[in-house]
Amino acid sequence: MSSRLAACSLALLLATTARAADKDKVGNFVPFDLAVCFLKPTTIQAPATDTALSGLWILARPLVLECMADTRFFVPGKSPAFKITLTVNDAGFTQTVDSDGLTAFGKKCIQDAVTRVSPTLAPLPAGSKPATFSEQWPELPPTTQVRFGTNEFSDVTGTVRLALPAMCPCFAPFEKGPDPAAIGLKVQLTQAPEKFKAGDGSLPPPVLVTVADGPPAVKTCLTPKLTALPYPKPKSDQIVVPYEITFLNSVADSTDTGALPDAVRFAQLDAMAVPRAATSQLELDRKVKSSDAYNALVKQYQDVAKKDPKKAKGMLKDLVASCKQMVAQDDVYIATLENESKLRQEQLTVVTALGAKNAAWAPLEAAAKKTASESEALMNKAKDLKTSDEKVCPKVHL
Repeated sequence: MSSRLAACSLALLLATTARAADKDKVGNFVPFDLAVCFLKPTTIQAPATDTALSGLWILARPLVLECMADTRFFVPGKSPAFKITLTVNDAGFTQTVDSDGLTAFGKKCIQDAVTRVSPTLAPLPAGSKPATFSEQWPELPPTTQVRFGTNEFSDVTGTVRLALPAMCPCFAPFEKGPDPAAIGLKVQLTQAPEKFKAGDGSLPPPVLVTVADGPPAVKTCLTPKLTALPYPKPKSDQIVVPYEITFLNSVADSTDTGALPDAVRFAQLDAMAVPRAATSQLELDRKVKSSDAYNALVKQYQDVAKKDPKKAKGMLKDLVASCKQMVAQDDVYIATLENESKLRQEQLTVVTALGAKNAAWAPLEAAAKKTASESEALMNKAKDLKTSDEKVCPKVHL
């Protein structure tokens, strides 16, 4: 697993434990990434490569994390760690999930996550070396998982949390960001309504959901959907369960986290880095292909020049155009790295401020410094590569 995801896991651990600290009877406060609602298929320039498949897997991670939040997909007594392998060969695109700790439904959830962000990947030419990518995904902290059977309160909150993907239409106002504040709600379940008869003789409904926060349109949309959920039958005559839906939004346009609790701010920025990393990886794939195309044309030009200099001269226009395309793709790749590096610097600023108030953030501060430095180094390396590419372009006037 990459350091990026490891940082995200630790950030989520801090966020979830902070939200559950004063709720000793209620658990399952697992943040919901709105990317689950809004992620769309990407584009990959043919042919598929190892690099492109890596970018595809990074892009799918918010969806995969949602799969791994559902412990009903786990085989009891075994680790849900798994190995993912993506392959494109002359027969087409395949993916495998190897794990003895995930059920068939869990494996399918992960495969569906990849499929959702994947474009149609054409088979490679017959006899081509397959493009492949694989990664070992470890077991994540328990606080990133929804668990049932702890108590009746947590069973209710778990039901709410795992139903959120089905409520994506309600979250449409949040798509572009910034990441919204948590939405507080209460679920009242009544088994014996006659014991709670009001003064006017009215009886409470079996399920009463009160959504306290959020835009009016979101509250109006959520309330009937939450009321209709199949809640577990409580043991008590009536229970009232408080819950907060904590959001992340890795696909948000805005990096403004000022309105969020400290425990969520870093996690939000770390989540936003994932699709940016996927974009950088996919642009790297296009950059490599543009360089390969130019180098192949240069070799062709050199071979022709040995036999027919006049004909080779006629290729100069194509050489210049190909080299310009290579440099232009350098610019696109650099822009994606600059975007990622800027976010990492913002993340470092946030976690440094948090670390000054709470020593528990020290491990994340150290990780953020390392990641920000690596991101900047990668960006500078890409800029140096562009300079080298510009130097090899033919200096001719056509």
